[in-house]
Amino acid sequence: DERPDWLACVYDDRAVQVSPHLVDVHAAHEAGQMDCVMAHVNATPAKLHVSIIDSVLTLAELAQHLRRFIMVRRDGGKNATLRFADCAVLPQLAIAFMPAQWAALVSPMARWHVHGYDGKLVALPGADAAVLCSPTPLVLTEQQLAALHEAMIPNMVLGCLRAMRHGAALPGIAADQHRWAGEACRLWRNARNVHDIVLRWLTSAALDTNGAVFQQEMVGRLLVMSDLQEIRAGLHAAVEGYRAKLSPMGARQ
Repeated sequence: DERPDWLACVYDDRAVQVSPHLVDVHAAHEAGQMDCVMAHVNATPAKLHVSIIDSVLTLAELAQHLRRFIMVRRDGGKNATLRFADCAVLPQLAIAFMPAQWAALVSPMARWHVHGYDGKLVALPGADAAVLCSPTPLVLTEQQLAALHEAMIPNMVLGCLRAMRHGAALPGIAADQHRWAGEACRLWRNARNVHDIVLRWLTSAALDTNGAVFQQEMVGRLLVMSDLQEIRAGLHAAVEGYRAKLSPMGARQ
């Protein structure tokens, strides 16, 4: 194994390409590898791929602990993968998990900080010392899984839009993107619209107008319509109207 002693993979070698990695920062510093570590940390502006753990466990022990949570079980017995290395997911796990389940995950950690969408560090709640830890693998109810899915819809919509735009950067910073996607999801749900494509269109319009589309009264009327082409045309017109106001020609008219 040529892996340096300051680096550990949570998944086994067959899945190393998609594995969360653990870095012993002190050992990496002693090895003169902090430039390499910081290049990874700064790979994206929001740093949602990086969390910071303080623990008495060794690197190997921490990796072994986290391996217990790679898979969780659904009520029906099927397995699901737990994305405990994603800073967008971890705060939602703290909400959706039962106290005993959360304690099982975080009890060895003195502190666990995640990056928010604005790039700032946020502390996750610690384990309740009075609560016994759940055995692993954790068993999640359908209600818990549904809550996690609902919380991640804004991120999934943004991912779809990135793919539709062939990987081009979306307008705005990560914090704004997530806020606009969340507001689009809220309005879409309130309108009882059943078409996922409408949520993507609304989120795209929000991105292209820096959220200004939400200030237009017609959005509420569009979302309750049944004619998809009319909805799409209305949102397209809103985006074009916003762009016209920003253009020099639009300003002179």
